[in-house]
Amino acid sequence: MGLLSDGETPEWHPAKPELKNAVKQCIDLVRSCNEKSKISLAEIAESYAFSYGDVDVHLVGAKTAQEVEHAFRAYSRAQKLQLHASGKYEDDNIQNIYAQIKTILEPFAEYTWPSPPVNA
Repeated sequence: MGLLSDGETPEWHPAKPELKNAVKQCIDLVRSCNEKSKISLAEIAESYAFSYGDVDVHLVGAKTAQEVEHAFRAYSRAQKLQLHASGKYEDDNIQNIYAQIKTILEPFAEYTWPSPPVNA
């Protein structure tokens, strides 16, 4: 839905403003460290989500073959990292960014928003 992408969160996104502001902080953090790290918020989010091996389905939106290939590489990398199980990035700069993002987003760990009705 674009919340943890590297651009602006879409106006229509149902997340509450506090979460959108926290995500903006994360985007700014990643951009400020980008010369050293060469990673995006989307890649960090993918690595975390994909590291859960006991999830039956990971839904990824892709428009091009390149995006599908990127998602597959991200999934493969995440299986090695195992961030959900206290795994760490090999690059200390990226690990530091990840730790800061996790701290910023921690208050929203259990946050959800309502889905539209099935017949909408």
